[in-house]
Amino acid sequence: MNLKQIEYFLHLARFEHVSQTADFLNVSQPTLSKSLSAIEQELGVELFDRIGNGIKLNENGARFRDYAEKALEYLNSGIISVKQTKYEISGSISISCWSYASILLPCINEYTALNPYVNINIMQYTHDSSNPSDPSFDFMLTSANAAVDAIKESNEQFWVSQTLFREKMFLVIAPRHPLYEEACSQGDDIDVDMFKESRFVGMKRNDTIFTGMMTHPSQKFGFVPKTYFQTDDFVVRCHALEAGIGVALLPEACIEDAKKLCPGLCAFEIKGAQKERDIIFMRKKKNLLSESAIDFWDFVLEYYGLPKDERK
Repeated sequence: MNLKQIEYFLHLARFEHVSQTADFLNVSQPTLSKSLSAIEQELGVELFDRIGNGIKLNENGARFRDYAEKALEYLNSGIISVKQTKYEISGSISISCWSYASILLPCINEYTALNPYVNINIMQYTHDSSNPSDPSFDFMLTSANAAVDAIKESNEQFWVSQTLFREKMFLVIAPRHPLYEEACSQGDDIDVDMFKESRFVGMKRNDTIFTGMMTHPSQKFGFVPKTYFQTDDFVVRCHALEAGIGVALLPEACIEDAKKLCPGLCAFEIKGAQKERDIIFMRKKKNLLSESAIDFWDFVLEYYGLPKDERK
């Protein structure tokens, strides 16, 4: 049993879904299944119950998960303790977020663990907020390509952009919705036509993902969605879902937090739709950044497996 196999198991325990876990880890399903089989063979017990095409963590799996999490946490603490001796950077970094700020948190947490003397300020904005290219910020997080282009056109001397990754959009539904049981029986993807009479909880102003998926001719959905209400507040959207009054479209990065706020929430890919969005991180020109900000930018690129940025 090696560390990679343990990490794969912990992600499987988190998602309880082989294909979603494989997509998240960017590995093939056979690789993931082979890794799980190797652990179960070594332990001599099954860690998941196989239910149809799905998996469910069983009592053995839950017990092993608790110990595996503690072991990795202890090991990571040792790694961080050793690596911290290399870092003496201090200062402040400011990030303006026009996408869900939590997207960056795993990366930020890892960076601050290595650089405890760097103070990071994060501001979450909505689509109605003004001045997205405020030069007082070092970085911007966004998913709107049009917004990036507009910012670069008006402030070309300031900003450089980098796509961090691409993520899928999912239709989500909570247990109190009248179509929940029927939806959950559909499998991994779902026909959105079953929600033509349902209400959707959309974003407040210009939800291009929502309108694009629902109205673009290539999607062939054939109906205009009814909107329950619109809001940019993620928590409010989750509470509306929990009440069972509507369904929503959420990006992949938001699903885990949505499930915490709305227990039992189910997420589905939509049949006939391959809508995705790019998560984009922007920085000011390097001559306008502090040493700590440049170091953070380099760390973000390394964290997401991107090549070193030689641009000014």
